[in-house]
Amino acid sequence: MKYDPSAAIACLPAGTYDASIEKMEETTAKSGAEMIVVTFCIYHDNQTRKLKEWIVFPAFAWKLRRIAKAIDKMTAFESGVFKPGHYEGECLQLDLEVEDSPQYGEQNKIKGYLPKRAGAVATAPDANTGRVDGPTMAALKSVNRPQKPRPQPADDIIQEDDIPF
Repeated sequence: MKYDPSAAIACLPAGTYDASIEKMEETTAKSGAEMIVVTFCIYHDNQTRKLKEWIVFPAFAWKLRRIAKAIDKMTAFESGVFKPGHYEGECLQLDLEVEDSPQYGEQNKIKGYLPKRAGAVATAPDANTGRVDGPTMAALKSVNRPQKPRPQPADDIIQEDDIPF
């Protein structure tokens, strides 16, 4: 069997990538502090990759602020009430670096959050191939893939997490 040794990398090269916010969920950190786990979908070479970011409050609230600024949702951030629906499905760019640690090896780390490029539209990868149409998210055209309307979160509904820890 022959293989390409340069393909033996578990993370993307350092750089700026188109992405969308796939999911944001509230949870509790091991320390007991409130935390939001953000799952990003990164678009690269006709494929998608997932990357998670953990935002522990209050120490790392600045990360949520930077995400909100990148997706033009500062009003939602400044309300002081987190609602995943304000953020999920939004497009942005992630500035990634590669971090190498003895415990985990090479992995991507988010260095910065940037506004989406003009024309960027989030789309799910093909269920059979895992590929997206076009080289990057910016190449996707909304006329070819109609966007599903996302329900806006109701301001008067309070959702409690009833999972016992």
